Amino acid sequence: MDVVLGIDIGGTSSKLGLVQADGSIIAKRSVDTKRCKNEEAFFACLFEEIELFLEQHRANYHCEGIGIGAPSCDEQAGVLEKAANFPFADSVPILRLFQDHFGLPVYLTKDGNAATLGEARYGAGQYIKNFVLVTLGTGIGGGLFLNGRLVKGNNGWAGEFGHIIVEPDGRPCGCGRRGCLEAYASATGLRRTVLQRLTQGDEGSILRRLAASELEAKDVYLAAKMGDTLSLEVFDGVGRRLGLALANLAATFDPQAFFLAGGLAAAEEVLLTPVRKYFEAFVLPQLRGRISIETSGLRLNEAAIAGAASLVWHHKNLITTHDECK
Repeated sequence: MDVVLGIDIGGTSSKLGLVQADGSIIAKRSVDTKRCKNEEAFFACLFEEIELFLEQHRANYHCEGIGIGAPSCDEQAGVLEKAANFPFADSVPILRLFQDHFGLPVYLTKDGNAATLGEARYGAGQYIKNFVLVTLGTGIGGGLFLNGRLVKGNNGWAGEFGHIIVEPDGRPCGCGRRGCLEAYASATGLRRTVLQRLTQGDEGSILRRLAASELEAKDVYLAAKMGDTLSLEVFDGVGRRLGLALANLAATFDPQAFFLAGGLAAAEEVLLTPVRKYFEAFVLPQLRGRISIETSGLRLNEAAIAGAASLVWHHKNLITTHDECK
């Protein structure tokens, strides 16, 4: 059976999936990438894991090519540029590295665009022409799907929602500026807020049972689901800043829906409730009650894998919907 290897490259982990033309992911694997201290170690580890993954399934599946969703990439040049949250040099020729190593057709797009294509081709976005997807992981990204087409912008940087400034002169961000949404509403930003609250005050919280080095975003939303006051207040702060950012995007693009994807979206109503509350408070009165905010229609962390793989299927003319990647 013919499949495509879809890869979602992330700062904490990179996800691999064998994907059929209809978007079905028949096998998945996650690679820990936060332990890699430099560019050489990162790609050595990733390539080794990919080889093991492909070998494990070689008897039953034939890999037709590789689709990659990666942060801060220049698709035309095939490079990563100043990728925050990664141990990379300013410019990394990721497309050439993959082509040279695997000898397969390789296609590259931004991780946010990959997730948006996954949503448009296989998820809830199949049924609408105008939506905005926001990915909430180690960082924040996303994509614009307007009038039935993926919007990349003049320089290919459309959809960098994590770098909307929500707190002028606020926290430093990995992009080099201050006060970006990513510094507050990503999994990294949420964890940072919790640690500040725990170290600077003496309020009670079940999160105090965990060492700082052990604390992860999932611990915070699990605590919030149990009614932990500190955790709920932190999510309320995330919701306020994310709701503000979405309200500004609504005024700019007038989408039918926002879809939230990525690991932090697994918090579901713990996150969605404050986001919706603040969105309706901040959005233009003419748009109140007219734009939905939902989690991705695909399973957790699968949108970018499926979307990245769809680049290969599209170029093989096995996907006929949406022509934005020709």
